[in-house]
Amino acid sequence: MQSVAIGETTVTTLAAGIYLPVVAKDPSFPVISTYCWLPRNAAVIAVKPDAAYQSLSDLRGKRIGGRNQGDIGRYVLKTMWSELGLDDGGADYIAIGDGGDAGTALYRDSADVVATYDTSAARIEIAGFKLRYLALTPKFAATPSGFMGFDKQFLARTVARP
Repeated sequence: MQSVAIGETTVTTLAAGIYLPVVAKDPSFPVISTYCWLPRNAAVIAVKPDAAYQSLSDLRGKRIGGRNQGDIGRYVLKTMWSELGLDDGGADYIAIGDGGDAGTALYRDSADVVATYDTSAARIEIAGFKLRYLALTPKFAATPSGFMGFDKQFLARTVARP
């Protein structure tokens, strides 16, 4: 999204959890969403089956595992906590990798929770780690996951051509 906003590229995939808050604060943001390619929410919040955590509120202040430091997990949880009127309680956001590496981090208690996408969680389960999924908040659950975004100036130049 940033590379489109500064003119390095003309098209990108957009994650609603990052894109929508930006354009809500600044409607003049130079990226426009023109197509929703994933109309369902693909975010998941997963814990070990025997974990004491029952809701998103229970995860405040915990170690939140994501595939990498730039992954969507942090934004997903912060968005849902905001919907609940909460902050993150000083959560620690850590990179735990993907698949078996993420499962190992969760099962060795390096992370309390995995915040990721459904396909990433499936790779953890395929690697042999069982997961239990916590419910997403209602508004966030109703938000589609994948959009295509374009540079507004690029579209204006392209569409204006005869």
